[in-house]
Amino acid sequence: MIKNLTIAEKLSLLCLYFAAAIRLDESLNVIALYFAIPLSFVLSFVSVKGFLCNKYLKLFIILCLWICLSYLGAEYIEAANRQMKQILGVVLLCVTIANLSRKEKLIPYLYFIYIILFVAAYKYALDHVLDSNFDFSEDRLNDEKLNANTLAYYLFFNTVALFFGGEFFSDKRCSMFFKLLFICVIPVSFLTAILTGSRQVLIIQIPIILFFLAFRYVKVNVKSMIYLSFLLLGLFILYNTVGAKFYENSYLKYRYEMDIKDDERFYLLNRAIEVGMENPLFGVGPGNYLYYNQVKGFSHCTYTELFANTGIVGLVLYMVLIFVFMRRQWLRFRFYKDKMFIAFFFIGVIFILDNMFYVFYTNLWLMSFFILIAGHSEVYYKRLIR
Repeated sequence: MIKNLTIAEKLSLLCLYFAAAIRLDESLNVIALYFAIPLSFVLSFVSVKGFLCNKYLKLFIILCLWICLSYLGAEYIEAANRQMKQILGVVLLCVTIANLSRKEKLIPYLYFIYIILFVAAYKYALDHVLDSNFDFSEDRLNDEKLNANTLAYYLFFNTVALFFGGEFFSDKRCSMFFKLLFICVIPVSFLTAILTGSRQVLIIQIPIILFFLAFRYVKVNVKSMIYLSFLLLGLFILYNTVGAKFYENSYLKYRYEMDIKDDERFYLLNRAIEVGMENPLFGVGPGNYLYYNQVKGFSHCTYTELFANTGIVGLVLYMVLIFVFMRRQWLRFRFYKDKMFIAFFFIGVIFILDNMFYVFYTNLWLMSFFILIAGHSEVYYKRLIR
């Protein structure tokens, strides 16, 4: 299959694979940020022979232009400059993904980027964090380079990528391989939740996995229902015999039981809303919310961070971006009765939910995943109407 790719496409993908694989290596990550991703950006234009910009990318670029405008009112210029550099990187990667995803044959290879991200992050955790002194009842899989919640975001992307992997291939062996890997995501999700103590893992993973299982196996035939019944029964037995013991003794359980008002994030989120209300039009400037709260942190929520830093316009632009995607999927499902559009729609629902736990628009790999999903949905739609 890879033989069908042009040299420009192969090189562009390899640059992205390299950048994903070494994200947590500081020395090599500099090469990725200043050479591999820009080179992939240039090669993506060679691949598509021109600037092919989908509606979602246009809306995101408009949002970035508004962020540039809000920069003019920033009081803390160093923080604003730092975030503008992040935004530039996000735009480069999003344009690259948008360009490459215009070609249907490249989409499976693009999803593989996010599998690499997840595997590389887990390998780093195993090599640098998970040692004999690690105690999941008190510790989180976390250090200066790897935030515990990073594995949660990558796990969501990895789940989607593996699910689509089972749908892409006409070859039964390839399809079955990815379907088995997708089933493996279930215990991996539980293990990740326990090790990271991240509450969002189960909040995100349970509904997305149940949806994909229903999408794939809930059909009007006995064979599919038997497969699903045995799978659910096996998971129930596995949790009761092994999983429950781990959960009862985990730091995750403690975090679920703690009062949300005692969580620092609750303060940061509420303070971001206050700052946004005090500066409703342009906000306080990109990256500047850090200096408008007592703990010098960001709000851990895309919506409140945008509101505080860029005002109501920035928030509305981001919400319009997601709304356009969701509306298109729903209308296409109603018209064509193709359940793949419901899959895209539900992924959008989980993406909206996931944005409540972290700031996506300033992160290379988080925002580019939405652009990939959007690009994939457009390619699927165009193939359908052909």
